[in-house]
Amino acid sequence: MKTSIFKLIISDIFKQTSTRAEGIEAREKILQLLKTHDRLELDFANTQITVSFIDECLGVLAENMGKEKFNQKINLTNISPTLKSLLTHIMTRRLGSQ
Repeated sequence: MKTSIFKLIISDIFKQTSTRAEGIEAREKILQLLKTHDRLELDFANTQITVSFIDECLGVLAENMGKEKFNQKINLTNISPTLKSLLTHIMTRRLGSQ
């Protein structure tokens, strides 16, 4: 069985990535895409992102999906060192010891 991978370029789809409301919108879009695709590649090239957005979008998504399923379904690319540090902190807080 072939796996369907869909690439979502964050900066093309979401013009604003700074508030929790925008993070909720992004998370809902991701959940809709997961209904028709086995995996998503979220490309963060040329994206300025805040803690609020990333926590509401990816933190809540990972918390709801669980660590294992999140890692199976979501691939993050073109992540700056700053964003990687933010993600590590958020995921540790949201997922704990999952």
